[in-house]
Amino acid sequence: MRSRVLAVSTATVLAAASLAPLEAQADGQNTIYVSNSAASGCTDSGSGTADAPYCTLQAAADVANPGDIVRVGPGTYAAPTLTRSGTASAPIQFVAVQGSAQTGTNVHVQGLTLDGASDIEFDDLALGNAVGTVTVSGGSNVTFAHDIIQGPPVTGSSGLHVTGAASDVTVQDSRLDSVLIDAGSTGTMLTTNIIASDYASPVSLVGAQSTDVTSNQISGCGSAISVTGASGGTNIENNNVSLDASQSSCPSSAGGYGMVVDSGSAAGTVSDYNDVYSSAGYEWGGNVYGTASSLDAATGQGRHDFNTVQSTTVADGSPMIDSADSDAPGEQSTDYYGNPRVSDPTVAHTGAGSYDYYDRGAVEFQDPHTTLTGSTFTASAGQAPIGATVALHTNYADTWSDSPTYEYSFYGPNGSSTVTTTATDMSLALPTAGTYTVDLAVNYNGYGYVSVSSLTVYAVAAAPLTPSLAVKADQSTMVDADPSGITDAWSIASVSLDFGDGTPAVSDDDGEVVSHIYAASGTYTITETVTDSGGNTAKTTTKFTTVGSDYTAYGPTRILDTRHGIGAAQAKVSTGGHVVLKIAGNGSIPAGVTAVALNLTVTDATGANGYVSAEPDGTAATKSSNINYLKGQTVTNYAIVPVAADGKIDVYDVSTAAGSVDLIADVSGYFRQSAGSRYTAVTPGRILDTRHGTGAPSAKVAPNHGLSVAVSGKDAIPAGVKAVALHVTVTDASANGWIAAEPDGAGTPSTSILNFLKGQTVSNTVIVPVAKDGKVELYNGGGSGSVDLIADVAGYFAPGPVGEYSEAYVPITPYRALDTRKAGGMLQADHTNSYFLSAYETQNIPMDATLVTNLTLTEETANGYITAYQSYTSQPSVSSLNYLKDQTVSGLDILATNGTQQQVSVYNQSAGKADLISDVFGYFSY
Repeated sequence: MRSRVLAVSTATVLAAASLAPLEAQADGQNTIYVSNSAASGCTDSGSGTADAPYCTLQAAADVANPGDIVRVGPGTYAAPTLTRSGTASAPIQFVAVQGSAQTGTNVHVQGLTLDGASDIEFDDLALGNAVGTVTVSGGSNVTFAHDIIQGPPVTGSSGLHVTGAASDVTVQDSRLDSVLIDAGSTGTMLTTNIIASDYASPVSLVGAQSTDVTSNQISGCGSAISVTGASGGTNIENNNVSLDASQSSCPSSAGGYGMVVDSGSAAGTVSDYNDVYSSAGYEWGGNVYGTASSLDAATGQGRHDFNTVQSTTVADGSPMIDSADSDAPGEQSTDYYGNPRVSDPTVAHTGAGSYDYYDRGAVEFQDPHTTLTGSTFTASAGQAPIGATVALHTNYADTWSDSPTYEYSFYGPNGSSTVTTTATDMSLALPTAGTYTVDLAVNYNGYGYVSVSSLTVYAVAAAPLTPSLAVKADQSTMVDADPSGITDAWSIASVSLDFGDGTPAVSDDDGEVVSHIYAASGTYTITETVTDSGGNTAKTTTKFTTVGSDYTAYGPTRILDTRHGIGAAQAKVSTGGHVVLKIAGNGSIPAGVTAVALNLTVTDATGANGYVSAEPDGTAATKSSNINYLKGQTVTNYAIVPVAADGKIDVYDVSTAAGSVDLIADVSGYFRQSAGSRYTAVTPGRILDTRHGTGAPSAKVAPNHGLSVAVSGKDAIPAGVKAVALHVTVTDASANGWIAAEPDGAGTPSTSILNFLKGQTVSNTVIVPVAKDGKVELYNGGGSGSVDLIADVAGYFAPGPVGEYSEAYVPITPYRALDTRKAGGMLQADHTNSYFLSAYETQNIPMDATLVTNLTLTEETANGYITAYQSYTSQPSVSSLNYLKDQTVSGLDILATNGTQQQVSVYNQSAGKADLISDVFGYFSY
């Protein structure tokens, strides 16, 4: 049986660093694109961008600067001439967009000339393309990697010609037909290539200096390697050399030698560790030697060469395995295919250098006989009390055998010992405290020992199993359960977490924090069950209440009217005063309410202009506003108000001068930390527009009449929803009046969501309970005029299991997220602005949350409306708030956001500018 051991060598990696596959430069470089496909839109008069690439390589070569990458798309290209240079630290790179030379590149260049150009790299390209030659004339530091270099199919031609005093040209991991290196050239490196030619000698050095030919697979016409013309400093090592001079395309002068070194070059040439075809032989210094031994005896060269039967494939048993010189100039730690150099334990290592197991040639033999997948070496416990015994088990096997011999080496506080056995099970006694290490080596039926694995067991003082479970709320209905505090003398075998909601228990054997999302808000008992490696079991439980709350539709019902003494004294609220409004216990609203959804109305305002602020009971009025009003004005707005622990809220009147107002509140739902309906946002869409016959006939709604509006099945709203978030707009009113929103068929309403004046356009976002028939009713009341009604849906509330986008509500201390009068920039005419509504100094709102925000517009210079929506989504064809010039107007918006900073976009449909204010009262998230 045999196993492969990966070559791990810092020295080798460093030595091969300059020969690594080409990589992109540091961030900040320029990328130039070339593509001549019909669909690319290419032009040589452009700037070489991805959208408008150059058509030719020449156009890119004429503008490339140091550090630039030229990315070349699939196609066939005319031969360019390169004269521009990079630098040593920032070369110019030419790289195929797709493909690999080993698997077939798809960029074909019909020749290439480098005329004095330096610091250039080519990767994954087919160069020459059997049409032209690749010529490097002058220049330095030119690298070809993973390329195919193929010259014209003409007798005596070369694919790559290094000439004109070029220096430091490297060709690696590439496929070539032939290489010619002329006099004056220095420092050429050919390493780990496949070089085969039917038209010329594969490798010819004519007067070249300091050339390294290392670990190549070379075959073809004439002498496979020819060193003539007083070439000096040549090093030839680790190559697999064969030849086929019988091809009809070979020159008539093609010889039959694997290697020719003329008398003028012999003194400066070193050759060793090659495999030269047995029938090829050598011509060295004018003399012919049939074998490596005869060459060695006469010249001292080729001492470690092999002369095997001609083959370009390294097969099992080949002498080329584990017999190369790993320190040969340019030797890489990987082969032509990128495979690592590996050791074969069945073969005696006869190589040289830092690692004596490298194979000769361009391709490393990858032994197919490997350790079977799933082989393991385990201990029954990683920690145990003093005096315990731990069981060891192994099932290591190989594709050659399933009955190896195991060598267990024990090291502990009391010394060491070794046991050799065929048994797969052993015992490890722990008589004293300390660290015990067991090494396992496997003898694969006489093929040698291979170190396979090692494990450590700790012996500690006896201690009881003590479970630990810490829980933390994460977002609205997610809990993070942390079992990391468990203590025990034994290692922990398993941890199970039951989250108390009927879902299957979760295994947490790695002791990491486990997150769980509840399908409904509420209080749950979480149970942790722990089993240790000694067979002991313990449990612990903890209570967890979700931060988020579910929604319950209610009414609509009027619970406050200071004009009639409903919910508070029959008296106006003076400036700076407030009313305390009971929520929990009001009607059938239960205890434990965390927030209430209601429509607020201010009317009969005297004194100066002002605003209304709704807060949890016991909280002073803040700068966050729910309604802005003018003296004498009746105005409404929807709000979701946090409820204090005593089940109450406070509604304040804030004004700049003495005065008073009447306050009205109509509740349409409440939130609490128990099962109810969850919110799902949808892309805002218009489901009603009586002006155009959308969702109802194209006709105004008559006074004191209701209009049924189908909700279910509209804009992704399913059947069975309990409530819907609607933005309702009234326009074209022929007289003053009010609008109510209620479940379909609820009868004449006693609540309202909008108050309007003749000719006024006004809107409000509300949560409306939905009837069993999937409809709501909008009622035009309180007047004698008809109106047009518009309704835009933003989301819905529905019971049932949690979905990907189903969210619970978290009320928070209100904060002002945006005020463009102070920062952020005014809304511009017919323009979209983006804003961040986060306040992460005081709030921990999760990313992409849906915010409950009150939007206020002021200081408008013209009439208009705004559309607020989640950033990086398409702008919906709806409105969020309608306004008049110089009017201060507010409206609730249940607004989806983007990212951790709650980014939103706001489109201002107006010929003028306006300031925007956003107050946030809570958020929806899963």
